[in-house]
Amino acid sequence: MSNLGTQYPIKKYLAIATVLIAVIAVIGTASMTAALEGGEKPLKGLYLSSSDFYMTVIDPDTGDLIAEKNVGFWSGWPSNQYNGDKLIWWRVRGARRAIPIPVNGGSFLAINSKTLEVVADIPNGAAGSNFIEVAPNAKFAVGHAREPEHRTYIIDTDPDSPTFATYLWSGTYPGLGPPYVGGHTGPGPCDSSISSDGKYYWIPDRFSPTITAFNTVTKTFQTFSQPPLDPSGSIENSMGTVSRDDKWFIVENVDQPIDSSSIWDISDPTNAIEVVRWTRDGHPLIGTYLSNGALVKGGYRGSGPSDEFTFDMKYNFMVWTSTDSIGVVEMAKLEIVNEIMMPAGCQLAGAGDFSRDGKKFYVGARTCGVCKIDVATQTLDTCYDIGRDVRGVVIK
Repeated sequence: MSNLGTQYPIKKYLAIATVLIAVIAVIGTASMTAALEGGEKPLKGLYLSSSDFYMTVIDPDTGDLIAEKNVGFWSGWPSNQYNGDKLIWWRVRGARRAIPIPVNGGSFLAINSKTLEVVADIPNGAAGSNFIEVAPNAKFAVGHAREPEHRTYIIDTDPDSPTFATYLWSGTYPGLGPPYVGGHTGPGPCDSSISSDGKYYWIPDRFSPTITAFNTVTKTFQTFSQPPLDPSGSIENSMGTVSRDDKWFIVENVDQPIDSSSIWDISDPTNAIEVVRWTRDGHPLIGTYLSNGALVKGGYRGSGPSDEFTFDMKYNFMVWTSTDSIGVVEMAKLEIVNEIMMPAGCQLAGAGDFSRDGKKFYVGARTCGVCKIDVATQTLDTCYDIGRDVRGVVIK
């Protein structure tokens, strides 16, 4: 039965600790606020980050509350492509803390998945956004920060390592050089998605019509361009996800005058090719375009900030915040074949994650908590309204 429209009774959970964690972040210094014990296990639930600085853990099958804590920050973009058991890593902007951090206050932050305590807080100097994605072996992560500098970092994310929560490497994020869209100072790395072997990180460039591949072995970058459909317009890349077979990279673009999305063939990581681009309702060049610019089909209805591949890689679920729905891409056809509507008044936030068996897809919502999608039938199962503005979603 759906929990939509219900809230957890406050009195029932007075016993749950809601102590505000004072966040300490000095630029260039990692803050360790708690230690992990080797035997600790995660709470095995759905972790939800809300804009009131609460981390809420619920049972993904029933929606029942497992734990709740004021952690002193919120984030819409956790690292959830490949998850280790002990930690959950988040990217946090300075303004999204209970105790705001001034300019250049971005950080990469980890919580203990058992206690919900902050165990690492690594400043990255980002006045703009920053992103982090943990490698499949959970030993390291690659993070990016943009403005005033545009930098890439390799971070030790192994809690048993003597160099845990420190930078193992950092370098300037290159781009193809100015001019950058909107007069920005660099390409603006935005989002990060990793290959299954941990070798390549794929990054959309926020202020440039490019995507970039970062080789974690050679510490080198390769950038690939895409032209605007309309030579008088512009295109930037925003968010994206790599399929688990390392063949596809679906990217959400900030096209002008209205958003679009692209499928890149990255099966050869040294020669990424944009094979399909969709424009949506309201775009003057609405349609589905091939890499040669040929218009082959009509466009699509929505756009949004994220997408996720099903475990069998047959489909991609695109989170459309413009229409509060999920667009479904059939990868064999490279076509949008379905749209899953959310309940009326349910405003999607963007981030989503799959259950451990891949049978359910969970997406955060600002007005109805988190919504559960049945992957096999591509239908809405239910929404769990926790009474909070949910932005980030991770399942353990």
